[in-house]
Amino acid sequence: MKTQGPDSSYTESAMHDKDSAQPSVVRSRLQADRKGRGLDHALERMPPIVIALGSLLLTGLVALFDLWTGEDLSLTLFYLVPIGIAAWYGARWMGVLVATVAGIAWVTHDLIDLPHGNDLILYWNSMVRVMLFLIVAYLLSSLRQQLLEVSIQASTDPLSGLFNRRYLYERIRGEMQRARRYNHPLTLICIDVDDFKEINDQHGHVFGDAVLRGVGEVLHAHIRQTDVPSRTGGDEFAVLLIETASDDGRDAAEKLQRALRARMMELGPAAITFSIGIVTFLEPPRDIDQMFRLADEQLYQAKHQGKDQIAQLVVPAQVTAPR
Repeated sequence: MKTQGPDSSYTESAMHDKDSAQPSVVRSRLQADRKGRGLDHALERMPPIVIALGSLLLTGLVALFDLWTGEDLSLTLFYLVPIGIAAWYGARWMGVLVATVAGIAWVTHDLIDLPHGNDLILYWNSMVRVMLFLIVAYLLSSLRQQLLEVSIQASTDPLSGLFNRRYLYERIRGEMQRARRYNHPLTLICIDVDDFKEINDQHGHVFGDAVLRGVGEVLHAHIRQTDVPSRTGGDEFAVLLIETASDDGRDAAEKLQRALRARMMELGPAAITFSIGIVTFLEPPRDIDQMFRLADEQLYQAKHQGKDQIAQLVVPAQVTAPR
């Protein structure tokens, strides 16, 4: 029986445009993979509109409580909570919006409760408070963006735009635990550019780099959001297919191979082909080395069959069951 992943299955209609911007794809995949616990985890997974509306609602509640308590009790710090949530878990514009609303609420409270002895001082203080909120929102959103950019740089291959080997290994470890807990299959696809050294020798390294970038574009555009595309070596690539059984893994590999051929034909003038090895574990492997060793064996078998081929192995559950 086929096992579908958490996203849409590998159908032609589910494929993305091949010209999708790779940095934004990597950013979205990393954001989807952010790890947290409790409230932090829940906020990471919330849609932006929910974060924006929730932050505005929380700002309104703080403002009402501030108005109810009067000038005897300062609630300044509590305004920073919804501002921080919007700026950190949402986007910069959300933080600025919530900061502006919080500033207006604070000014309204002062206009209602404080004596109007000197309106100029009142307006000056109100402006300073609003600016304080805006600065906090801007700084938090900027820090979040910088942390994400650092995470992208540490997790990706700069040439192909795919994830690097280190990030792939981290994801495999996590997915092995999930597969063991929920009894899900796990599939790894290894892809190798046939005769890449000869391609570099005949057409130059600039063309070779264009081939690698083309592979990155195809892998980003033709897999599900939950899967993990990576460049593991010079001309070697791998895709971890989450919760994917053997039939769907084969379908995914065949569609990737067709897409790669089409993309290489656009580059020209060389006839570039790809050998693909697939290994599917009905239960998680003993370790990552076993997973890659078996996938590499299938890749070598595909090359020995004449290259531009696909070889697949399905590892039965009893082989990987703990002793």
